[in-house]
Amino acid sequence: MTSEHRLAFGHFQFDPATGDLHGASGLIPMQPKALALLGYFASHAGRLVSKRELLDALWPDVFVADAVLKSCVCEIRRALGDDAHTPRFVETAHRRGYRFIAPVREIRVAGAVPAVEPDRQIDIRHVLPTVRVPTLVLHRHGDRCRRVEEGRCVAQCIPDARFVELPGDDHLPFVGDADRLLDEIERFVRQSRRRPGGGRMLATILCATPSARLATTRHAMCDPLHDLMQTNAARFGGCSLDRTEVSVTALFDGPGRAIRCGHAIGGMAAAQGLPLRIGVHTGECDLVAGVAHGLAAQISSRIARLAQPGEVLVSRTVVDLVAGSGLHFSDRGAYRLADGLYKWHVFAVQDETSKDRIVAAPPAMGGRRPTRESMTTHAS
Repeated sequence: MTSEHRLAFGHFQFDPATGDLHGASGLIPMQPKALALLGYFASHAGRLVSKRELLDALWPDVFVADAVLKSCVCEIRRALGDDAHTPRFVETAHRRGYRFIAPVREIRVAGAVPAVEPDRQIDIRHVLPTVRVPTLVLHRHGDRCRRVEEGRCVAQCIPDARFVELPGDDHLPFVGDADRLLDEIERFVRQSRRRPGGGRMLATILCATPSARLATTRHAMCDPLHDLMQTNAARFGGCSLDRTEVSVTALFDGPGRAIRCGHAIGGMAAAQGLPLRIGVHTGECDLVAGVAHGLAAQISSRIARLAQPGEVLVSRTVVDLVAGSGLHFSDRGAYRLADGLYKWHVFAVQDETSKDRIVAAPPAMGGRRPTRESMTTHAS
């Protein structure tokens, strides 16, 4: 969460809630312990702080050599542009400790909002039941950004997920009692390694097929299409290529990569006089000899057949999963994608110069789905 109050010194601002240091040009990257030390200095400005006090405060119950503390102080000085011989911020008291000598004032940041606020626009409830991997959901009881009931709901929607409620009120995992959280993760990973794996996985499936108007030569065109897909899928992290008489498919671990791969091969194919129709869907599939089978594979193939030549068409699931990535979409209407799926909306991926971008962010949880007029967005 971005705090409404920050500690300001010079032209720098330190956010106590996130432990971030901001300069004139934005966020300044630093190691976590160096940031924690800077926060301690700023909170005790003007007072001589002994090395023992700093070690006890930042490394409790852990033996740490003085060299580690000195390394953090050096990193702080580099970030602030400070000099040990003519200090403006951190002064060294030989053999005694350090003093933060710059004036520190508390300021209120206008318009500060939780950094996680955009997440409220993402509704993935329909995707959660398709997860078929060991899943751990952690939620602090007093979380100030998300109610603990929301964490329980996520765990209940994922088959066999484990839910652990932790004490504390911080939302960000690295703030507060991070050790307790890491202990739970370590315990879960050890247990998960002993579980046998299955042949099902959640993946993004890209299906490419030559244009229908080239039906008489579609079979012959699958040879260059397969070569094109094989070359580009690897560039975008794709694998498990499969070819039929009229299409070629590839698997990706994320929809953003699949969409960008689709754009790449679509452009290359068009330059060779081979207009493609491309469909992308994310869902659970069965892997048999490295080839995807099941409903998700059928849906991606159906979406490809609905696409116009040169178009990358995606399912609503894909739009929801890429919210915030900068991709843009246009609603192409609702279609029957498989047995029992009669009104699934499909969306065309738009380029950055398109003036007809209407959908990108999914509806808020429990809220109304945006209308065509209200959907100028970014999707991920």
